[in-house]
Amino acid sequence: MKKSTLNAALLLDLFEKIDTRSIIAQTGGVDSHRAHVNGALALVQLRGLSNFTDESSLNTLSRLIMNCTISCVSREETVPEGIREVRRHMSRFVDVMDAKWRLGDLTIEATDLIAKTRDHTLSSQERERKCMELDTKFALLAEESLYCKRIFVQEDMRSDRYLDGWYDLYPDQTATQMWNVLRLSRIILCEGIVKTCQFRRDKQSPIEISALTTIHQMTHDICASVPQMTDCSFAALYKTRLGTGGGNSHEHTPNHYLDVYILIFGLYVAAWSDYCRPKAREWIERQLEYMAEHFGIREAREVREVLRRGYGAVRVSPWDVYRLLGSYAFAS
Repeated sequence: MKKSTLNAALLLDLFEKIDTRSIIAQTGGVDSHRAHVNGALALVQLRGLSNFTDESSLNTLSRLIMNCTISCVSREETVPEGIREVRRHMSRFVDVMDAKWRLGDLTIEATDLIAKTRDHTLSSQERERKCMELDTKFALLAEESLYCKRIFVQEDMRSDRYLDGWYDLYPDQTATQMWNVLRLSRIILCEGIVKTCQFRRDKQSPIEISALTTIHQMTHDICASVPQMTDCSFAALYKTRLGTGGGNSHEHTPNHYLDVYILIFGLYVAAWSDYCRPKAREWIERQLEYMAEHFGIREAREVREVLRRGYGAVRVSPWDVYRLLGSYAFAS
């Protein structure tokens, strides 16, 4: 019944998500990936939700929801009813119109849709309709709440760190991560819409054209979030500190490494899409290699190799890469 027991279960679950060696070693039939999060949920139910009303307790419930959602989305499983009960309880104490809370609702909805698609419990028409409805909700959330500053770069300052002649600057790393989660979710949804349309029709429909447009837009928006973290000579200069080697040498803080690391999954999903334009896909590959070389992030090179191996063959599921990266993507 102690708080420390619940916190220990959540900590162990988080460790297993970060420790990619144990994740890679697990097979599809092993259910251990949810052992600790299921235990944490059982402890919450044992204590009773009525005992979770102060700020500290609500933060613990938020971590439980996040950890469980990560487990479910990475394994393409539906979110347990117990987690929905926890969210209904929390809705009495939080601002339910907050963008992050609303994104959490949509993420759970998307997780359930992914699970139903995997289990083939929806007809192609139902899947297309649900994908379109959910994508519309994501688009509305972005329209109402998204804030970033678009900065156009002079030609003499541009480098290969920029896909276009501009980049987007966000208030912080959390905002960058949150909106890229929304975008990669829309890419996956629209990918499904396009494939369903192409399977059923010989001619492009307005729905297919709209979904393709969304994929291209979301891809460019994800790419536009990269320079603020990676261009150490201009857009990300404020994140660096002077190195000891003199000249133009510089060093990166642990937070700066994390800023770069959180970009990898969004870039993978953008390039993973069959409908990513060649120019954007090639640029993304180069950025992943740059992240590996300049920042020493080995996972960036591993993901780039996964991308290259997937072209013209069976693509590696985004959720396999998600686990490879330590299931970090929704943990903003």
